[in-house]
Amino acid sequence: MKPHKMQDGENVILINQFREKYGFSQDQMARLLGINRGQLSHTETHGRQLPVEAERMFITLTERLKAHGEEPGDRDFAKEEQEKRTAFVTTCEYKLIAMQYKIILLKKQLPKLEKQQKKLLIVLKNWNELSESGRTLLANGYSNNFIQQRCLAKFAKCDIHVQLEKK
Repeated sequence: MKPHKMQDGENVILINQFREKYGFSQDQMARLLGINRGQLSHTETHGRQLPVEAERMFITLTERLKAHGEEPGDRDFAKEEQEKRTAFVTTCEYKLIAMQYKIILLKKQLPKLEKQQKKLLIVLKNWNELSESGRTLLANGYSNNFIQQRCLAKFAKCDIHVQLEKK
């Protein structure tokens, strides 16, 4: 298909009609054509020629729509864009609700984790105050390092949860 070359005044009429029938704002149309809104405004109001690349983009866009059997007015791009935004906002709202629910659950767990943390601090303090022989008796076959690391790991786990909750 050979691209249609637009005449000087023809692009003003076509772009205006196209933009209005498809429901595009000047900003949206300018983005589609790869130009700024000021250039599009000058083209529409003063009949200024579009840059060559923008003109090619406009021709390509209209030809693609015709190839899909759509004429201006068949498809409401502004409505489609609004529907996409609405779907995005709805998705964000659902994610926000899910996050708020998780926060509620974590807040319920916070007092329990804080209690657990206090208990572990006491255990760790008592463990460090024990003599070597006392540790050996309590360990009953486990190495001191193993027991201490288990206590520290549980302590760290509680501390992480508490810090997350407080944020």
